[in-house]
Amino acid sequence: MNLNNATRKNVKWSFIESISLKIVGFVLSIILARLLLPSDFGVLAIVNVFYLMTTLFIDGGLREAIIQKKDADEKDFSTVFWLNISISVFLYLLLFISSPFIEDFYKFKDLSFFIRLQSLTLIIEAFGLIQIVKATKELNLKKITLARIPATIISFFVGIGLAYYGYGILSLIIQQLVSVGLYTLLLIYNIRYKPSLIISKASIKTLYGFGLKLFAVSFINRMYVQSLNLIYAFFFNVKELGFYTKSKSLQGVPIEIINNTFARGLYPTMVKVQQHNRLLRKIFLLNIRRLTFIMLIINCVFYFNAKEIVQFLLGENWIEMTDFLKIAAVGSIFYPLVSKVVNVFKVKGKANFLLKIELIWKITSVILIVILSMFTNFIFVLWTIVILNFIMGFVYLYFCSREIVFDFKKETILVLKMLIMFFFFGFILNYGLSMLFKNSFYLIKPIVFSIPYLIFIYIVNQRFGYFNLKKKLL
Repeated sequence: MNLNNATRKNVKWSFIESISLKIVGFVLSIILARLLLPSDFGVLAIVNVFYLMTTLFIDGGLREAIIQKKDADEKDFSTVFWLNISISVFLYLLLFISSPFIEDFYKFKDLSFFIRLQSLTLIIEAFGLIQIVKATKELNLKKITLARIPATIISFFVGIGLAYYGYGILSLIIQQLVSVGLYTLLLIYNIRYKPSLIISKASIKTLYGFGLKLFAVSFINRMYVQSLNLIYAFFFNVKELGFYTKSKSLQGVPIEIINNTFARGLYPTMVKVQQHNRLLRKIFLLNIRRLTFIMLIINCVFYFNAKEIVQFLLGENWIEMTDFLKIAAVGSIFYPLVSKVVNVFKVKGKANFLLKIELIWKITSVILIVILSMFTNFIFVLWTIVILNFIMGFVYLYFCSREIVFDFKKETILVLKMLIMFFFFGFILNYGLSMLFKNSFYLIKPIVFSIPYLIFIYIVNQRFGYFNLKKKLL
């Protein structure tokens, strides 16, 4: 198999999946935001905390471990499949029993029922995880894409219909259930993997040796993000939590399309070349430059047009979300860079290092955020997280430079140059447009802003040559 061609096909199908999902999800979120209240999205954020925390335990890092293992066989696949099913049933029962106590703590009506209903996705997803592993190892993301897109489109109409007829938060939860259910069924049909009745102790021991460390890293990350939602729900009101979660999802649409495309498309190739630092370094450096370049374009447009975007897409009921959207735009700039560094350490088998640095960072951050939440407002806390994300972005880049050997100082200067230039020009352009037109053109301001801004980006690209799609990945 030509690895470069396989990688390009993976990136292509990953892009098709990402953009299809995000466009459908974006349209759905806009329609639902006009049919539902900000508080509905705040309650859903709390419901999702418990689902997202427990879903990590289903594969326990085994999915990553079996993808990374070069000589994985039927015993490994069957063992992981049956373990996933067993753990998912156990976790669902645990949430089913504990949900009334969660409702008593947060005092939100029907929270127990919502958690029980949403958590059914744990069992459903468990049946499709091994199919995803098989397709990923075979560098065939096309089968995954052809399962995901129809499931998302059908669930789109289900969610809108339920919201229109007044089902409130139930429309959000049922839409997710329909999406996951159809996706799993189509995965089973497309990939057609039939597990053997085997649970191998040797496979468990081998896979867990690597997988548990990756699980710990993923769990710390997930625990960090979701514990923040619980902290915010405790210290601040559910309406603000709704603004926060909606701003992240709105701004995350273009970011995740781009990042997921490269992440899912390139990761299997990075596994293939894990012992060749030259190739791994080339893939990494080329794509973090591309991604940082794209992230700055998207995030600057969001930052300087946040109010207009909220007014146009969500309406006046959501206008208070403007500051939250600006914070989300700045805070996610280094997200793709960090995710690519994490992938490098995964394929290099450096799970121990990831575990240590994630543990130190996340525990320190949570302690600081709890203290700040007791004495300051929500906006100040969120800006603090942005600063922490910037610091850790460069810390991750430094350690990656030591692992695959590249010039950390050079890459840091390049990133900072782009950051300063893009935001400096954005401030000047935004100030000029605001003085010229005042508030009379909010519907077209993002377009009026974007045209000269993209011309500036083109000139910068001609000077630095960061964004070169024609350059080969390998």
